[in-house]
Amino acid sequence: VFAILLAEVKTDASKSLDTILPDRKNLGLSGLETNGTGCRTTQKGYHRTMLTKRCLILQERQAGDAGRFLDILTKTEGVLEVFVRGSKKANSKHLAATQPFAYSKLCLAEKNGRYYVESAEPIHLFYGLREHLTQLALAAYFFDLIRYAVPTGQQQNFILRLTLNTLYYLTTGNRSEAFLKSVFELRFLSELGMMPDVLVCPVCMEYLPQSLFYSARTGHFYCQKCYTPQEEDYAVPMSLGGLQAIRHIVLTEPERLFQFRLGAETQQAVNQFSETFVRYQLDYQPQTLQFYKRLLSTQPPLPRPSSSTDR
Repeated sequence: VFAILLAEVKTDASKSLDTILPDRKNLGLSGLETNGTGCRTTQKGYHRTMLTKRCLILQERQAGDAGRFLDILTKTEGVLEVFVRGSKKANSKHLAATQPFAYSKLCLAEKNGRYYVESAEPIHLFYGLREHLTQLALAAYFFDLIRYAVPTGQQQNFILRLTLNTLYYLTTGNRSEAFLKSVFELRFLSELGMMPDVLVCPVCMEYLPQSLFYSARTGHFYCQKCYTPQEEDYAVPMSLGGLQAIRHIVLTEPERLFQFRLGAETQQAVNQFSETFVRYQLDYQPQTLQFYKRLLSTQPPLPRPSSSTDR
């Protein structure tokens, strides 16, 4: 008897739901699923997922008469390729938020493994980069490294944070371009699992050598008495101050990453090592880096903020 009553209750509940929504299939509510990132709708073979992402626009590529492909850096998915419809029109509502160097909030529609921009809202546009050509070229170099080395589908929370902070200091002028370049290169590789060895000389276990050589091939530093010159090592001579600076860059917590300064000679050595280390570890030398160097050779450097705390 109890089983019969329970079946009648279920039948009545189903009838009540059909009375409230008599045309559920016609309204497109059939197969509605929800998750933590958006909603997914399935109807007659149609599959679509809506996602909201805060992202940095890395590069754009033209597609047809009115569309563009964008490479974006996200916190949870790494680098993604998305498509923007009608974004080349002068009155496009997506134009500002989807331009390169913009940090924006995008609403994405996923269909058959591809992403389409449904709406875009700018968060910060970094307009200051466009006021100095060297800053713009350096930011483009950073973005080339990201597009080349950062995989898709992996969480990249700190790399997005590192890039945003670097762009902020670059636009405000509170840190020199050479300083930001070396900090970004070394910490970027460290976050990707290619951190240089910063502990001790592997031969004599010296922790604080007064003079040393840093090998871009091995990622180790050697004190002056233990180093044997080898052409393929791409070794950079460096002082103890340079070693301490590299230790700070690759090991410190994110909140303190930019909270130090370097003298001109030490900065030159650290910058030479970081650039050589990136080139050797990634086997990649983007054209934007060459363009940036040509600009430095033809333009006077920007004035550096004065500071009494110099390492």
